[in-house]
Amino acid sequence: MVEKLESGGDGAMTIHYIVQCTAEKSLPPGDGLRWVEGTSPVDWKRCWNASKARKPVSQLYTGNTFTKSMEAISASKDRWMIWVASAGGGLLRGPSSSGGGEDSVPGYEAYCFPSSPMNPRIMRSLWEGGGDDSYTLSNDNCWSKINLDEGDTLVVSLPGSYQSSVFPSMDDYISSQVDVIGIGNCLSYSERIRQIGSHPRIREVLGCGFSMMRTTLLERWIEGGDKELEALDSVAANLPEAPLRQKISDAELRALILEADSVTTSSKTRTIRWVRDECGVAASEDRIKSALSNSMEIIERQ
Repeated sequence: MVEKLESGGDGAMTIHYIVQCTAEKSLPPGDGLRWVEGTSPVDWKRCWNASKARKPVSQLYTGNTFTKSMEAISASKDRWMIWVASAGGGLLRGPSSSGGGEDSVPGYEAYCFPSSPMNPRIMRSLWEGGGDDSYTLSNDNCWSKINLDEGDTLVVSLPGSYQSSVFPSMDDYISSQVDVIGIGNCLSYSERIRQIGSHPRIREVLGCGFSMMRTTLLERWIEGGDKELEALDSVAANLPEAPLRQKISDAELRALILEADSVTTSSKTRTIRWVRDECGVAASEDRIKSALSNSMEIIERQ
């Protein structure tokens, strides 16, 4: 049976946070725990269960988005519980204000993205259960792992690929008495999700890149609640019309970065903002980071 977190029993409200796993981990992938094309869920689960090198959730994930989210949540005065939506392991129990035990997790490499070997269709199948094609040893949906009391709040801070994997089955397992908040833009799988901080231009107000957007919104919500994110949405809605950005090739992007000064290219964040805002170029974070890396290699060879 899937183990559930015990409720407090004292009537106190708990805020349950679901955040994303990160690629950065304190353990290398165990044997058979790199999800590639053709990976069998049966073999994956066998390797996962057999892996002896493990760490609790709070010690395994070392990525900036997770560590900053955990710092903000654990500093709050509310009663809290952290869960991790993992592409490799389903819903993992993390730390809580009550000090309950965390899941012990092996090192692994799996990231949910439409063009990745672990895509939303596969992750959804594993999340929702179904014999060998599931994360758990039983056929339980991952949502059934959370025990939510009436009056509790569920705060979900996940990117689109993870949302399309976990949201479709949410209403079947999460009580209608629970307030469900979606931090940032949420896919319309459930009308129960209250979206806040969801304006398309919210990143311009926050002054951060896409990778840190939801984490930054989560930090702001913990500090100021719904009103804080509603105010950010209002500011974003009243921004002046965004300037059109020019599309350029990868070669042109590398050449542009090669012309930048060393202060700009000393930081990925500075480079991204310089390319987009000062140069007016339309390019994703990944494209700019890749071009920056290639440019640095060219400079080193010169």
